[in-house]
Amino acid sequence: NEQDNHNEIKPRIVGDYYTWRAVGSHKVGTVSKGGWVHFYTGSPATRNGEKDIISGNITVNKELTGNLKITYGKLEDILGFSATKKETFSVSKVSAPLKKGEYVKAYYKKLYTKHEVTQRQYVTTNGMTYATKNYAYVYPLKPLMPQIKLEYYK
Repeated sequence: NEQDNHNEIKPRIVGDYYTWRAVGSHKVGTVSKGGWVHFYTGSPATRNGEKDIISGNITVNKELTGNLKITYGKLEDILGFSATKKETFSVSKVSAPLKKGEYVKAYYKKLYTKHEVTQRQYVTTNGMTYATKNYAYVYPLKPLMPQIKLEYYK
């Protein structure tokens, strides 16, 4: 039996305990993290009109900021995705036609969907569970396909 009690309840007897629960989750938006990371340098074109095909795998770690009070399992239940596994993206991009002697360098930037998870503390006393006024927030970042940029050099 849960009740919202506006007076702070403190455990009074042995056997009373505090727990944390996820009570809400929503997407905050898309964020990028870190700067541009160089991952490819092509060879100079041997004739006008050549194109370079840049492809590779980029592994992005999941990240959390804020104050995690619940287990990773409970966090993943409310989010609907893994909060700990790395994600690997296959990226590819074709350059514009190159002039003889021109080459490309490729860079990526990490992108994430940022979520906010609201956690609330509960106290169980005399067999009854009450919500406290204590909240904590955690911000899981779910990797998205990295942004790719090409720079052209002579």
